[in-house]
Amino acid sequence: MVQVRRAAAALLCFVLLFCCCFEAAAEKKSESIPASFASKKELKVSGPEIVAKGKKITLKANQEVTWKTGDKEIATVSEDGVVKGIKAGTVKITAVTKSKPKAKKVLVITVMPKAVKEITITAPYKKLDLDEKKTVQLSASASPAAAAQVFKWTSSNKSVAKVNSKGKVTAVGEGKAKITAEAVDGSRKKASIKITVKNKTPEEKEKEQILRIESGVTRIRDGAYDGNQKLREVELPESVTSVGHKAFANTAIRFVYVPAGVTAIEEDAFSGSPNLACLTPKGSYAAEWCEAHGVKWHEPTYLTGLSPVKTALVKNGAKLKIKAGVQPVISKAKPNWTSSDEKIFTVDGGGNIFGNYPGQAVLTVSSQDGTVTAKVTVTVQANYRAVLFSESTFEDSVIQRNRGDVRLMKGMLASVTGPDGGTYQVSSYDDLTATKVYDKISQLLVSPSRDGDVSLFFFASHGDYRSTTEQYAGRLWCKNKKTWLELPTLAQKLAKIKGKVIVLLESCGPGAALHDFSADAAAAMASTEQEDAPDFTGEILSIFSSADPGLSVYQPKEVNTKKNSKKDSTKSSKAKGTRFQTSKFIVMTAAAYREMSYMYGGDTKNLFPYWLVQGVGSSGSMPADGNKDGKLTVNELYKYVYKKTVYKQTPQVYPKNSDYVLFLRK
Repeated sequence: MVQVRRAAAALLCFVLLFCCCFEAAAEKKSESIPASFASKKELKVSGPEIVAKGKKITLKANQEVTWKTGDKEIATVSEDGVVKGIKAGTVKITAVTKSKPKAKKVLVITVMPKAVKEITITAPYKKLDLDEKKTVQLSASASPAAAAQVFKWTSSNKSVAKVNSKGKVTAVGEGKAKITAEAVDGSRKKASIKITVKNKTPEEKEKEQILRIESGVTRIRDGAYDGNQKLREVELPESVTSVGHKAFANTAIRFVYVPAGVTAIEEDAFSGSPNLACLTPKGSYAAEWCEAHGVKWHEPTYLTGLSPVKTALVKNGAKLKIKAGVQPVISKAKPNWTSSDEKIFTVDGGGNIFGNYPGQAVLTVSSQDGTVTAKVTVTVQANYRAVLFSESTFEDSVIQRNRGDVRLMKGMLASVTGPDGGTYQVSSYDDLTATKVYDKISQLLVSPSRDGDVSLFFFASHGDYRSTTEQYAGRLWCKNKKTWLELPTLAQKLAKIKGKVIVLLESCGPGAALHDFSADAAAAMASTEQEDAPDFTGEILSIFSSADPGLSVYQPKEVNTKKNSKKDSTKSSKAKGTRFQTSKFIVMTAAAYREMSYMYGGDTKNLFPYWLVQGVGSSGSMPADGNKDGKLTVNELYKYVYKKTVYKQTPQVYPKNSDYVLFLRK
């Protein structure tokens, strides 16, 4: 038993000893982890190294640190790294990491006796370009003189101009940028200067490289342009008679026009300019001199090339001058101009083109002998005009929805173009009499129109959906229902407009514009022997008066008596059908013949214009564009509006299934 106890005790001691050793080893291992895995990230401290007396600056570190100042009488530092200047001098600010192993950084801070009160920036020039003047050195000064003369430079638009730490600005792209110099002493004072970057136009570049000496000069003085590397062409005036020593020596000049009146040229006038050639008349003194001295020369009409614009856009009926881009620029050549299709545009001998009809044709510019040619693609763009009318007063009250329709249409037209990219010129009017409406049609649509133009007529008002004669059916009420537009007369007025005419009618019964009254007449004559139906006019008017105020005020005679109804049928038997159904017109109406139209969402807009505008949208793809080709056709817009409004009213369209493109997104 004693031996067993001794064995057990020995075993217990061994176990305890093993556990203690293991625990000690583990403890030792855990103590070594922070040291072996300590952060190896280098301590970095940043911030201004200057602070004014009484001002503050902030220093930053990339690790948690403790900040210390070497002399509190010169500057103090907070636990957040905020340094405050106490008196002029220099002081060491130390940052010590809180983690192990310890690391520290020391910054020497200068405390200035005075703070910056004002900064002035000076620049030799403020306009840069991406060619020659690509950089500019700015300088800044601070007052008082005892303040720090160190600044932080920044640019408001680095895509236009960038600036380095020394104030040197470099152009990057066209536009404007504000360059700012800010004091770093904690005073927060700053100053700015605007820099403009603009590429030189061809005209500006030409002006710098082409010299046309003014008339009256008789002699080009000795060494006048000796060594000039900027000029490329020089045109001497007809008054010049002599050219002096080295007048054009050692230059990069390519061409000099020398008039026939020159009678003296010094031997070395063009020396050291191997690429120079004279443009001078055959048989002139200058031509003979060039032959004798080995200098190239050509007739004044000499051409090396033509460089007009590649494309040009002109409005239908407008003029545009095209520059031939004659090379050399001082050449006296007069190129030929021709149009590939004079139906589209014509051109005169001076390069002035006139737009005759929308479309595209080619302008050819050529030398007299045809050896040098250039082509310009010319697009003649249609004029797009829109006139929008609304009738909004009735019985001394204002009906907002018709005005709201005009606002919707104006917004929509501002977001689209015609099929060739032309934009609409929009005019709008409210509460005009019929006479004034016709005057506006004549003034704004008929007078300026040309074949190929597009005009849009929109009218939102009450409409006569009760009348059955061609003359009165669907008439559009004007200004407090005291006058009206009769659809046949309206069609005659609009038919005078040259080009395509788009007609959009928001009212009750506007489908009369597309109704076949000759068919009605035939049907009426076939039933003349039948007994007249009872007259329910009064009851019908009372039912619909809330939807169309004014029916109770004005009741056309043809809907009041059976006798007049028969008379109307006789009149309509002479009708030849609608005047809107011609190739000139595209017509879309809010409702059918003798059908009412309805407002949408209260007295702010009507159902038809609302969905018409929704179909076009204001940006991006057009919801009514069924095939998503970016071109909204008559048929696509009509199908969209029909689907959205047929539950209340039946919109009408002419022509049906038309692929005529109304709009593109702007």
